[in-house]
Amino acid sequence: MIVHIKIMSQGLEDDFDSNSDDDLNNDVDYDKYGNKKNPLFNPQTDMRNPILIKGLVFSRRDILKDAIKQYGRINRVVTKLTRNDKLRVKAVCVPSCPWTLWASKLNPKDPMDGSWQIKTLVNHHKCGKRLYICLEACKSGWLTGCRRIIGLDGCWLKGYYGGNLVAAVGVDANNCIYPVAFAVVNSENKQSWFWFLELLQRDLEIDNSYNICFMSDKQKKVAKATFPRQFEEAMSEIRSLSESDEAWLHDKDPRTWSRAHFSIRCQSDLLLNNNSEYFNKIILEARDKLILTMLEIIRRKVMTRLVFMREVAEKYPGPLCPRIQKKLSEIVSQSNNPMQWEHVRDMEPILPPIIRRPTGRPKQTRMKEVDEVRKSGPKLSKTRQQASYTKCGKPGHNTRTFKGIVGANQMASQSSSLQILNQATSMDNTSSQPPLTQQSSNLTTNFRAKLPFKRKSVL
Repeated sequence: MIVHIKIMSQGLEDDFDSNSDDDLNNDVDYDKYGNKKNPLFNPQTDMRNPILIKGLVFSRRDILKDAIKQYGRINRVVTKLTRNDKLRVKAVCVPSCPWTLWASKLNPKDPMDGSWQIKTLVNHHKCGKRLYICLEACKSGWLTGCRRIIGLDGCWLKGYYGGNLVAAVGVDANNCIYPVAFAVVNSENKQSWFWFLELLQRDLEIDNSYNICFMSDKQKKVAKATFPRQFEEAMSEIRSLSESDEAWLHDKDPRTWSRAHFSIRCQSDLLLNNNSEYFNKIILEARDKLILTMLEIIRRKVMTRLVFMREVAEKYPGPLCPRIQKKLSEIVSQSNNPMQWEHVRDMEPILPPIIRRPTGRPKQTRMKEVDEVRKSGPKLSKTRQQASYTKCGKPGHNTRTFKGIVGANQMASQSSSLQILNQATSMDNTSSQPPLTQQSSNLTTNFRAKLPFKRKSVL
């Protein structure tokens, strides 16, 4: 079992009061006479673990400020810039700590020189101790199978030394409590929370917190409304009781406190930070013990719970976790509840369709398909089948609709006309043959005689 324990002591006077150049990982510059100049800060090599001393020179002011912030992160101390202008920079720790840093321009009369130098440094901390613990099993379990929800809360320690215990509690796949990390701090303030969250970010490998929901113990009314219409009904009820309360709630973004407006990125509808409160109840018996004894009790409780939940999960036969299966069944049973329907605004009224009577006599029976069984027997109907004219052998017309040599409806092909002409010319040579022009006129007369009679329109 691997345990991540980071103990930050800000009372290390011997480590930070040394002004020896041998302890620095900085470049040293010399003048033309061989005299040692002030040490130079190299951001490429020294920014990882900056060591601040009096006389240290920085090439730019932004590099100086970055080094001060990195110094506070590495040494787990508060570094706050109380003065930051074009002439001077001042950094301090908490009000009860004497640590102070003053820096100004190296050559203020030279406008081309942008170098800065630490002129005064009180390198002495008296701001207490902090301790951060993140078990490797909790870390890997959260990264592998927990929801991206982290509840944050703190509680008072009742022992001789006092202080506070801050904790980060996650949610497992069954919506149960999953401790992630905890720490002992001297007080629950902005600086201690910032320090705790920075270490938590490093352990949980959080590069982008967009998909992670951090919950505190903030609670609101009408927050349990799951659907937008339920939320509107609850707001209407509050408006009838107190318009000022309803106006105050409208000023708050509902995406941060209303279940009906939660994002689906976290895959959860948890509203209250009850998991953190439950964790504080579990460790209640350890909060009045000494620091090491308290931490050992918490460690045993956390490991015991992890083993118990793993054994229960191995014996469960269902595809979903028990709580998730129960919630899914409730949602299915309530799917027909009108309170879950979303209210649509600015919508045109829905009217019945206009009834129009079709032209012609209404049909008594429907049109059957070609292969359907009919009352007349197995004979197939000619319905929806294209018929052909018997005289010309072409589809699309009959005797009544035949129009002669118009478009595709030709009475006879060119080959049939030539056949009639050949029969006329092959007659007996003994018979008198009329001239060719008379033969053509006779053929034309016979050809027209076979055409159907076309009635003239009567006016």
